[in-house]
Amino acid sequence: MNTALMILTVILLSLGCIGLVSAQDGGVDFVSAFSRAVDIEPPVIPLGDGGVGESTSPDSPESAQGLVNIQLIDTTTSEVITNAHILVETVNKESDEKSKTLAYVDESGVLELNMDQGNWELILKADLLSTPGSDYFGQKDIAVVGVVNYSINLHPVGSVRGTVLRGENNVVRGAKVFIECSGLYGEAADLETDSFGSYSANWLPIGMCVVKASSANQVGSQNIDITKGGLSETNINLEKEVSVSNFHYYLAFLMVLVLTTILLAFLQLKKKRKEQQHNHPEHEHHKHNTSHKHPVKEEEKSEENKEEDKEENKEAAKEKEPRSPEDTPNSHNKRLSDILNTLAPKEKDVVSFLHKEGEVSQAKIIYALTIPKTTLVRLLQNLEAKKVVNIKKMGKVKKISLTNWVLEK
Repeated sequence: MNTALMILTVILLSLGCIGLVSAQDGGVDFVSAFSRAVDIEPPVIPLGDGGVGESTSPDSPESAQGLVNIQLIDTTTSEVITNAHILVETVNKESDEKSKTLAYVDESGVLELNMDQGNWELILKADLLSTPGSDYFGQKDIAVVGVVNYSINLHPVGSVRGTVLRGENNVVRGAKVFIECSGLYGEAADLETDSFGSYSANWLPIGMCVVKASSANQVGSQNIDITKGGLSETNINLEKEVSVSNFHYYLAFLMVLVLTTILLAFLQLKKKRKEQQHNHPEHEHHKHNTSHKHPVKEEEKSEENKEEDKEENKEAAKEKEPRSPEDTPNSHNKRLSDILNTLAPKEKDVVSFLHKEGEVSQAKIIYALTIPKTTLVRLLQNLEAKKVVNIKKMGKVKKISLTNWVLEK
């Protein structure tokens, strides 16, 4: 019995030695591997939409800027949004620094943004080329660390435009317009009509909305149905009167009292001057003679300046002539106004010039805006990539024009 136990012990020790030798020959250091496993720390991954964010370079050193890759998802269909203009608004959570930019998402459906590292609030507004109104709206807090990937859901939205009227044909300028919707997302609309009595609003949540307008002591409202990518036409007629509170009567009385006091003071001062003139007639006589000393010279001066006055009147008349809606950038085009706010100064000059002149040659832009050719070529390439301008080559001449999307055609 003891002999059997001894034999079994020897066999087990032999097998243990063989296993240890085999492990050393195979290059496996169990103690070292265990130590490395303990020292490894998992990478810190910023939260994306739904609590998931990916960092493709967690071990890279910190830098001033990071790269954010965003995939935009339609919340209603769960499909990736492609071929869309994106108005991007960013707000730094620490410094409250704000910025806007315009980007274009192609068939890949990936929006790339170069951003400073830190915590940011993103506001994304998407506009498809195939629809007349705005299409998607979304906002999300993100953390930028190195290169990060996010998937952000966007909600469907639409647009509305119209005119505020008093009666059947009288448009109302400067009327206050407020749009109230049942949806809790999108952009709140608090507007004022332009010189044509028109208003427009984008990024409104789909569903029922109420458009309210007011001017002086009159108000009006209209219910509308906002659809995804749709552009509703709604005119508001100011038909109801608003009663004026007692405060307004007190204010009117106070204004009358102030004006009356000013008028009485003016009349008193005028009376005092007349009394002074009556007490010093010699001074008045001398003044009268001086005024008639050189009547001929005054007439000659009038004749010499007559032609100059005519020319000045002509120039003044030209300046006072109202510009037509076509000559006035942003008169009816809310989309163009949004785009201009996202462009660099020189890009904005080019787009404004094209909006005023229509299709022009590249040489005309260089001459009119005094921009070097190489600089203009770079600006036009950037604007073409953003689907803002079209560039047509006709022989050796390049024709530049705004896209139909910008002109809302």
